[in-house]
Amino acid sequence: MARRLLPLLTVLFFVFSTGIASGQTYREALDAYEKGDYKTAVDKLKPLAEQGDKNAQFILGGMYNEGLGVAKDYKEGFKWLQLAANQGDANAQYFLGWSYGKGKGVAQDYYEALKWHRLAAEQGHAKAQKLLAPRNKKKDNVQYAGGQTLQDGKNAYKKKDYKKAFEIFKPLAEQGNEAAQNRLGFMYMNGHGVAQDSQEAFNWFRLSAEQGNSESQFYIGRLYESGDGVAQDSKEAIKWYQLASTQGNGESQFFLALMFASGTSVLQNYVKAYKWAIIASANRFEPASTFRDYLQERMTPTQIAESQRLASEWVKKNNPDQKIIITESPPSKIHQNKPLNTHQPPKMFQHVYAGTGFMFGAKDYVITNWHVVRGTKNIKVKFLNGEKIKAEVLLKNSKNDIVFLKLERSPQLPPSNFKIGDSSKVRMGDKVFTIGYPAHWVMGQNPKYTEGVVNALSGIKDDSTVFQISVQIQPGNSGGPLFNQNGEVIGITQAALDPNIAVGAFGTLPQNVNYAIKSSHIKNLLPMLPEALVASRGIVVVPTGPQNSLANFIDRAKNNIVLIEATTE
Repeated sequence: MARRLLPLLTVLFFVFSTGIASGQTYREALDAYEKGDYKTAVDKLKPLAEQGDKNAQFILGGMYNEGLGVAKDYKEGFKWLQLAANQGDANAQYFLGWSYGKGKGVAQDYYEALKWHRLAAEQGHAKAQKLLAPRNKKKDNVQYAGGQTLQDGKNAYKKKDYKKAFEIFKPLAEQGNEAAQNRLGFMYMNGHGVAQDSQEAFNWFRLSAEQGNSESQFYIGRLYESGDGVAQDSKEAIKWYQLASTQGNGESQFFLALMFASGTSVLQNYVKAYKWAIIASANRFEPASTFRDYLQERMTPTQIAESQRLASEWVKKNNPDQKIIITESPPSKIHQNKPLNTHQPPKMFQHVYAGTGFMFGAKDYVITNWHVVRGTKNIKVKFLNGEKIKAEVLLKNSKNDIVFLKLERSPQLPPSNFKIGDSSKVRMGDKVFTIGYPAHWVMGQNPKYTEGVVNALSGIKDDSTVFQISVQIQPGNSGGPLFNQNGEVIGITQAALDPNIAVGAFGTLPQNVNYAIKSSHIKNLLPMLPEALVASRGIVVVPTGPQNSLANFIDRAKNNIVLIEATTE
């Protein structure tokens, strides 16, 4: 500060000593200052400062900060600078910003530092203007508040000094810096240095994304897809993923591949999924390469060639500098022993798993498909009343794709125990129905009723563990209860036949081929449950009557049919 302030004080003494009523006093102060008699200079200036002269206040503040004629006292210096700054003195505003930025005489506060530097800059203060402008073309070197930079914030964040990082990022973000806005959004999203707040994260990501920050565009897509911090909107999610993709954001390209492969928010389309996997792989996003190979094994050579053509066209239009290397594709493989398509990509690629489940018994158990929660760390069960309750795996049978979850607490809903029926008594042609959450990201958060019949008592290659049913299984239906006309659970809805495998094997696309796991496999696991209380009575649909109509059954049953959301993070 001394190197900055001393020459300035000399000039100001000269300026202030001409053309003003108290010029004689200023000249006397200047004479004393030039002789090194700083004490006399202070004595001459202090009465003027106390009378409200902003020029004397500013100079006196500087002398206290430098210890000239008085003991160095940043608090006293801050007091006089603040008085002058409040009267509009640009020099005082600039050095007051310095005091706030360095924490000299006042608690360090980057917001206040930025405020006073801005005020000085608006009055044409050259040093304040230079401080607020980029030092060079690198965004990380934008300065503000005592010389702090975006890179300083990144360094603090890397050291997990989140409080300091936040204090650096916030003023710069408010100044309009898109990189700082991005960092601030990330901190709010993860609760680093601030309380976790998805809505605030969305707001900062949006500001950054609208300036073209591709990472923020990707996170906007994530938040729209999940419905965190903003109303869930799949179309908006895709829009932001595509915007980021045109800038070469590999994560967005990869997520588009996932969405098309799993049928999440869009119609399932392996050709488009493979196209995006190719583009993301060429963009050196490593997980996309493995996922590309996964898709390739499930596609015909014709489909692969079409994906490659689409990828090349997209890159030529949107990113001509990117190179797409098309290698000769191996012949498509039909793996008869591979599990049916469950509308979920492999667990190493999946970001969010979703499915249906149902409660039974008196100990808050939830049954669903194992593939719905396989490989996840955080499982949440959402009830019709909006409650979300954490759950953990209690018992699983991976071979038959069944899992029992235990809720962290009981829901605030009346229980409606389901009766587990005898699947051995089911006959071909029996009417069946399910209630679940198909494509809830598109069709809404309320459960849906779907009915059909039992087409066969076995599955592919006469697999006796499942029924083939005409009840349509959409993404999100997996894990729901399959009821007979008596309201008994005779199965768990599992999967639809993978259309890509079907076309490759049969040369045509079979319509509405779906499968459900037989309830006998549920009963086999019940003795393994601790303190299980299995309902021996249930809600009976027939005989029909005022109390036992199908509509009444659905009204009561849907309270115990839940949406399951699980993440790997």
